[in-house]
Amino acid sequence: DPQRDTRERLRAYLAAYDARFIGATAAAPVLERLADDLGVGLAPAAPGGAPPHYRGSLVLVGPDGAIRAEYLPPFDVPRLTAAYLRARRGRQ
Repeated sequence: DPQRDTRERLRAYLAAYDARFIGATAAAPVLERLADDLGVGLAPAAPGGAPPHYRGSLVLVGPDGAIRAEYLPPFDVPRLTAAYLRARRGRQ
């Protein structure tokens, strides 16, 4: 959410998982292009013609630009951390 997720908030939030994580924030059109390029996009339009919306996912992208994982809310920090560590262990 570009209105809420400042650099400082993202940095503090992600540091709880791993200080090496990098968050991305920008104007909504820029984030939409990034999400589209990564293949994660927005949630589908709601019934009744409501526009698509940000689904609030946390996407882990490797240094090579490949998506490593996508986690959907609600986020439980201990479970999310455990899932990340399992995924990381599987790639080493």
